[in-house]
Amino acid sequence: MSARMSEVPEEYAPKLRPWGQFLQLSHTPLAKRVEEANAATSKLARDPSVVRKAALRRVDLRHRGNPIVVMGETTLEFGIYQGQTFRWALENATGWVVALVASEVAETPQTSNIGINKGLLMQYASHFPKVREEVDFRKALNASVAKVKATGDVGFTLVRFGQYRGLSWKDLVLSKAKDHQSFCSNLLQNKAVDPKSTMGQLQNYIKEATSSTSSDQSQGLTELSISSPAEFPLLKAVTRQTPASSTERLLSLKEMVPADEDELTLVQLRQEVEAKEVVAADTTTDRPTSGELQMKSFTESTPVNKCTACCLYYMPREMLVA
Repeated sequence: MSARMSEVPEEYAPKLRPWGQFLQLSHTPLAKRVEEANAATSKLARDPSVVRKAALRRVDLRHRGNPIVVMGETTLEFGIYQGQTFRWALENATGWVVALVASEVAETPQTSNIGINKGLLMQYASHFPKVREEVDFRKALNASVAKVKATGDVGFTLVRFGQYRGLSWKDLVLSKAKDHQSFCSNLLQNKAVDPKSTMGQLQNYIKEATSSTSSDQSQGLTELSISSPAEFPLLKAVTRQTPASSTERLLSLKEMVPADEDELTLVQLRQEVEAKEVVAADTTTDRPTSGELQMKSFTESTPVNKCTACCLYYMPREMLVA
């Protein structure tokens, strides 16, 4: 089909209803009335040649050679809008057309009257870029719904609105992009969202996912710090000798007493550090080093708590005697 022949004159182009950067898919009041009228009648699909002749009569002689124009004036031979043209359907029942095209298998040729009519409708609708975008999104949406059903993970649900439409909920929440994080943060703070709406469901997912992530991180830190005291003997010693009440006096490093021979306590650590400083002092000068003075002042006056113990435990001893 040549570019000239595929162009649709303005008077024959469907007046698609915009919805932001997408299309309005809901049916119009006129479409609702036609649906109600057709519900009371039943008609058989006509022969494709008869349908085509009727379509040509509705097209000006100048444009009868344009197949898209002729398709647009072809009538539906099936469904709730039977008797209306393809162009009318795109204008008044866009969502119905998109859903139909997205669900049909185009690879299999249809030879029945209804099958041929559906095939022509698919060709006509796919000619318009905005309609193609909606069809592609509907196909992706159908696939995501099936995946959610199969896995039970609602995170595979696709965002259906805004600039992030087509992105899964999970990808949106886990994204490190600043605009994605900002979107999630703003949505969480929006108190006017209807909980039953699509946006409300996404808001609830973000809330639960954020809460779950924070809980996991907190649990990980808790397990690292106190769940295995045997792996951190210094922390074990401090935990054992740190007062449980705020009214009790905290012990200094100098006052700590080892629990047994194998337990690495603060007293042993202080003794090791002082021994190294003595050796260092003997090889240089009799004057105490600044490190010795600082360590002596620290060990004799600094109250011990879990934070202090952890810092001392993980600090390289070279730094302690530097």
